[in-house]
Amino acid sequence: MIVPIEKPQITPTPEQKEKNYWDTLKFDSHKWMEYHEGYYICAFCKAIHTSVMPINHSVLCKENPHLK
Repeated sequence: MIVPIEKPQITPTPEQKEKNYWDTLKFDSHKWMEYHEGYYICAFCKAIHTSVMPINHSVLCKENPHLK
């Protein structure tokens, strides 16, 4: 009989949840367009992002017309 191995569940703290929320909001404020496989440029501010970069380095897009 095969017994499945249980993986420990990681529960984020409220601070981690809030940080993740803001990181996602900042990343999604850009309009990422792929110009080469795995390479993206923001249509608003021309910031560059690659598929291997984390999203938590991003800042809020200051050129996004919906945020002005």
